[in-house]
Amino acid sequence: MLRSLTDELSDPRVHGFGISEDVARMLNDSAWQLSGLEDNARLLARATDKLANLSDNAGLLADAASDFSGLPDTVRILDAATRRLQQAAERMGPY
Repeated sequence: MLRSLTDELSDPRVHGFGISEDVARMLNDSAWQLSGLEDNARLLARATDKLANLSDNAGLLADAASDFSGLPDTVRILDAATRRLQQAAERMGPY
């Protein structure tokens, strides 16, 4: 965007004097889109700082995820055992 603007300003023989309406509109739109850049840059910088040691922890996270891979099977086994215990308790009757 800036390159287009500087090209037009540096060679008035090609485009006449000043900038075209299209370039002015694009520049205005870009300025509006970048209006919150300063606030967002601070947020991104903080997030980057927090993720700085992610590579150190990536192995630990992968191991933890791997440890949970059999969790659905364990839940099914525990559920079946709970049902069997409940059925046995019902057969025994009240104390």
